[in-house]
Amino acid sequence: MLFGPIFFASIGLKTDLSGMTAVILLIIVSSIVTPIALKILFSDRKAAPAGTT
Repeated sequence: MLFGPIFFASIGLKTDLSGMTAVILLIIVSSIVTPIALKILFSDRKAAPAGTT
């Protein structure tokens, strides 16, 4: 439990990104941006029927 963050940080530092193409980068960015955008857009859907907004 104590050394988990150190282990994952060392793995990240050893990662070689030279084989990353534009398509892979686009997939990574879209898989991060899409859920965040949907969370922001639809965050009030549950609260509206309850009358809390």
